[in-house]
Amino acid sequence: MPDTIIFDSLGFVKRGVEAGASPELAEWLAREQVQLLEHNLATKKDIEGLRAATQKDIEGLRAATQTDLANLESRLIKWFVGALFLSAGLVVAGVGILVQVLLS
Repeated sequence: MPDTIIFDSLGFVKRGVEAGASPELAEWLAREQVQLLEHNLATKKDIEGLRAATQKDIEGLRAATQTDLANLESRLIKWFVGALFLSAGLVVAGVGILVQVLLS
């Protein structure tokens, strides 16, 4: 499938003249229309290239997000283990103080 855009410039000029435009104006409009079509419209190939690049970007973001989540999980586990040991230490200290108070 070709990547060219078909534009009937002769038909465009004829319809312009029939509508009351001068031949020069109709020809100028046809040339400008061709320029717009050639430089501003995306072809299927353009869209497929963009889609492939976007898919690659999404995969990269997905991998980075998974890495970030794994790092976050590791840090959270360290904090929870630390908090657990701190809590256990406080309980042991509290029990020790309670025992001292009761034995004195």
